[in-house]
Amino acid sequence: MSRLLAFWHRVRASPPVPRPSCSPSGSRAALRWSVAPECYGQPVDRRYLPLLLASNRFAPSTEQEPLDRLRLQKGVFLLEMRGPEGWRGLYEYLPWDWGPFSRDLAVEVNDLVRHGLIEEKPVQRRRHPRYRTTTAGEEKLDHLVSALANHEKEYVRKVRAYVTSRSFSQLLREVYNTYPEYAVASRFQG
Repeated sequence: MSRLLAFWHRVRASPPVPRPSCSPSGSRAALRWSVAPECYGQPVDRRYLPLLLASNRFAPSTEQEPLDRLRLQKGVFLLEMRGPEGWRGLYEYLPWDWGPFSRDLAVEVNDLVRHGLIEEKPVQRRRHPRYRTTTAGEEKLDHLVSALANHEKEYVRKVRAYVTSRSFSQLLREVYNTYPEYAVASRFQG
C-alpha cells in the first residue's frame, strides 16, 4: 500500500461527526468570508483552504520542505479530496505538468498575496518562494478556525505536515499512485 494511501486510511479511520444543518440567510456578499458555527461541514469560501494550509497555527515545528507553489496546490487538492464534505469540489483540477493543478487556485493564491493575507518568502537555493499567512491572514482565519471541529483542525495539520515532509519526487509519486488520473499529462519521470 502506498504511503499516501496508508496516510489517508489513518486520517479517515474515525467516522465523521454529525453536524447541524445550515440555512444561510442574508446577502451572498455577507456570507463570502464568514462561517457560522452552525454551518459546520457546509461549503465555505474556497479561499479559506489555501489560508488554512499556509497558516502558522497548522505548521509543524519543523518542515523538511517549504510550503511552495507545488505543495500548496497538492495540499489544497488533498484537503478537498479527503476533507469535510463542505470542502469538496471547490476548485477544478486538471492533469498538468506536475500533477493535479487548479488555475483558479493559482489565481486566488496570487490574489491572497496581493491583498496581504499570504506572503511569499524567498527560500535559499529554491526557485519558488515559501507561503505563510500574514497577521491579517491569521486574523481572517480566527472566526473560521474557532468554528472547525478538532478533527478538522487535526486534518489540516496532518496534510500540512505531509506535503512539507516529502521531497518533490516523493510527493508526486504518492499523489500519482493514489490519483493516477492526474498523471496522464505529467512531465514527471520519477
